[in-house]
Amino acid sequence: MTSSPGNASAVFDRYRAAGARVDAATMLDAARQVAQGLDYAHAHGVLHGNLKPENVLLQPLPAPQQDEFRLLLSDFGLNSLRPPDPHSPYLPGPQRSGAATTLETDLYSLGALLFEGVSGRPLPPQPLPADLVDVPEPAAKVVARCLGLSAPFADAAAFLGYLKALQVARQTGGGVRLSADHSYLEVVPGESQEVRLKLSSDGLPQVQFRLPHLVERTTQGFAGSGIQQGRR
Repeated sequence: MTSSPGNASAVFDRYRAAGARVDAATMLDAARQVAQGLDYAHAHGVLHGNLKPENVLLQPLPAPQQDEFRLLLSDFGLNSLRPPDPHSPYLPGPQRSGAATTLETDLYSLGALLFEGVSGRPLPPQPLPADLVDVPEPAAKVVARCLGLSAPFADAAAFLGYLKALQVARQTGGGVRLSADHSYLEVVPGESQEVRLKLSSDGLPQVQFRLPHLVERTTQGFAGSGIQQGRR
């Protein structure tokens, strides 16, 4: 985000005033930095509980990168000292009603931040998949998982792993690669992925699945419309 120092709320306000949205790639990188902070805090037993644009601070980098910013999180763990905010777009329903903060609360708030940046509007109180129709991919999938509208992230580390997998996929042109001689299928490292391979001819050569950091799985004798599945 290239703007004067402040916080994410000020950045969002400036974009809205100009009738614009934050670029999706920029917001995904911002979300990555926020998730790194959450991952560190969670690993030390600390939940944020009040993640919102005002608490995402922008620290300018030194020259020659002075137009770029490092994101810092503030207000950790203070939400229990305040009455619940029934109107906050950054908290799920239970926490707006006063329920205790959970790890999922912080991930929901991260999704709400990402949604607001790329859509130009705050998240609705009860978000639905239809609310993401104007959110560009892959940000829409990331937001949906943070909000629990699709398979949720297990934790901030899983969120970071998914972003890394997206980066690898962009660099390689896809998340799954088939070798030139069709002898193996390689899954890009990241989160759990399911491989479905459908072959219909007889007398096929051996097919090998390469799942990085795991034992390789090999299968022979596909026939008809058989489907072999491998899961990381």
